[in-house]
Amino acid sequence: MGANAVRISKGDDKSLRLTVVDGTGAAVDTTGWTIKFTAKTKGEASSALISKTSATPGEIDFVSPNPNNNLWDINLVPADTSSQMPGVYVYDVEATTTDATPKIHTLLVDSFTVDQDVTN
Repeated sequence: MGANAVRISKGDDKSLRLTVVDGTGAAVDTTGWTIKFTAKTKGEASSALISKTSATPGEIDFVSPNPNNNLWDINLVPADTSSQMPGVYVYDVEATTTDATPKIHTLLVDSFTVDQDVTN
């Protein structure tokens, strides 16, 4: 597991805070960007287990106020993992800029672990 590995108990809520910085660690203004979160069984799988986008209110939210305009919350809800088998998957976070010619950047790739929940 890497530094950005995600671990969640099956059927739980979890909010993941995303801070966007450049290669030097300086904040990047992401105002208006589209952020996508995708989890799959493995990277080359054709279908997603979980798919979230900032284009859908409540799935990925731009944090405001936010002095550097670079904070996002990725909101996982019980329905995202309640039907998943416990195991280790892979996820990524991708951003599309608002430039005249939009650019796509993969911001994170790491493991996504769903643990068995004893109560549910």
